[in-house]
Amino acid sequence: VYVRPPLTLESGALATLSEQFEIEKQVIHIHHPGTQESWVRDESLLTEGGSILAKAAEFRYTEDFSFRRQPVISQLYLFERDGWFVKYRLTFAEGQEEQAREVAQGMLSNAPWGKPAA
Repeated sequence: VYVRPPLTLESGALATLSEQFEIEKQVIHIHHPGTQESWVRDESLLTEGGSILAKAAEFRYTEDFSFRRQPVISQLYLFERDGWFVKYRLTFAEGQEEQAREVAQGMLSNAPWGKPAA
């Protein structure tokens, strides 16, 4: 989990959620050659004050993971809250997909600042 202020773009403006999300996706592609995007979608978390919009994507690539070279799945969730970006990045071995997806959903469900929208 990462929490950070928005990046400042070359124009001097602060990055929007969509712009920051595109930058985050580019970084994944740069650092993990051969990355394929499985899906990209909008998400939201429910809070006491309403809902928080988010961008989400899932990537698949092969790399050294858990002491051997193997296919992995990496999920990216980017939320904006009170002028800050909150990024969840979850990476797990493809062979552990079923269990890891449960853990990933649990992390989002137990976020101290919101719950996944139904």
